[in-house]
Amino acid sequence: MTSPFKSPGRRRLAKTRILELARQTGRTYEQIASACGTDRATVARLATGETQITPGWARRLAQAFGVPQREIFVCSDAPVARTLPRSAPRAAAIRVEA
Repeated sequence: MTSPFKSPGRRRLAKTRILELARQTGRTYEQIASACGTDRATVARLATGETQITPGWARRLAQAFGVPQREIFVCSDAPVARTLPRSAPRAAAIRVEA
């Protein structure tokens, strides 16, 4: 199984969602960086897609925004699965349309 963190499509989605979450919460890159334990430039690179979103970054960003980690990878127009059946794979919460 391919890691969801290595897919260029998911990286693009994460870039979009980071900016959206920052706007929704009224937080600056400096505030997000402080919550993640990094600098503003790194958060900007993550938001623009210059730096790949790794599982560690996804976890830190999710904690900084106070959202579940999977929401870092979801576009605002895509439905977010709040709960999944036990038989559903974890990747089912991430929807990517070509």
